Amino acid sequence: MKKLLILILSVVVLTSCSNKASRNEEIITKQLEEVNSEIERLNKELLSFENQLAEKTKKMVELEELVESLKNYDRESINQLSTLVAMNEKLIKHLPDITRKQGFILEVNERDMIVDYANWEQKADEPNGGHIVDQEGDHEKVNLHSNVEVYILNGATIGYKPFAEFDPTDHEGLYDLYFVNNKIVLIAEKYIP
Repeated sequence: MKKLLILILSVVVLTSCSNKASRNEEIITKQLEEVNSEIERLNKELLSFENQLAEKTKKMVELEELVESLKNYDRESINQLSTLVAMNEKLIKHLPDITRKQGFILEVNERDMIVDYANWEQKADEPNGGHIVDQEGDHEKVNLHSNVEVYILNGATIGYKPFAEFDPTDHEGLYDLYFVNNKIVLIAEKYIP
């Protein structure tokens, strides 16, 4: 009877362990299904992000190409403007009524100004491509046209400035001075590299 009791007890313990193992296996299977489902969701999300990244990368490459083409266009435009300026200067030098001189403006009022004449001479062998040659003792009082225009540098860019706001002490550079009938009609600050 003792053996029978041990046998029954063993069967009950084994059955109970078997039930626990079966429940644990169900729990593990369910958890594994949840993990697999989460992995599948994350893979789809990752694929979506990869597609978005590919699209953004493609757009970035297109924008970089556009920026580069605009840079080239700007370089071409600057070269074109430089050529046009050189052509205009050549023409101005040969117009009979227009005279161009260069100099430093020492004083200015609404009717005239005092100029210290100097010239920018280009020299390829110099670091900045040339130098200023001062014409000693060439200070002259010159008359201004009633509608004189002034163009001042802001960095390397030239822009219009109303004559009433022009103060040569703010811009002590060399100026191109354009005369018609011995009166200055245009003042342009010269860019010197």
